[in-house]
Formats: sequence, structure tokens, C-alpha cells
Amino acid sequence: MRGLSVTDNYFYIGGSDICFDGFKRFSSNPSIYILDKQRAKPIEIYTFSGLGDMYEIRQLDDVDFSLSDSKNK
Repeated sequence: MRGLSVTDNYFYIGGSDICFDGFKRFSSNPSIYILDKQRAKPIEIYTFSGLGDMYEIRQLDDVDFSLSDSKNK
């Protein structure tokens, strides 16, 4: 797991390829898994070819309840 964002309705979970070669980490294929919060079932998966490791996932339009300093909780 690489990155987590939680909104009222969804979990956004980031994933990166497991790679022990440091050079390949810069060109791996990370994904974002979107899960329905009520059923905890995947509803969408986005994969980004050659983008490299994923570290953070943040919200632009919704409150991100996974942030410890969110003022909108």
C-alpha cells in the first residue's frame, strides 16, 4: 500500500510495484484502487504506466479524513 485517502463514500488506496532494483522504482506502474466505503469492494482501478512509485494520495474536491490535521473533520 502506498498512500491512503478516505472520504465520506470511498477509500482511495495507492499501490506500487514491489521492486528491489532502485532504478526500476522510477519507472514502475503504480495504481489507485477506489473502494466503496460501505461494502469495501473495488469499484475502479487506475494504473499509470511508467510513472514510478506512488507515495501520497490527496483529495481536491472532498474532505480527506485520513489527514491528521484536516480542519474539516
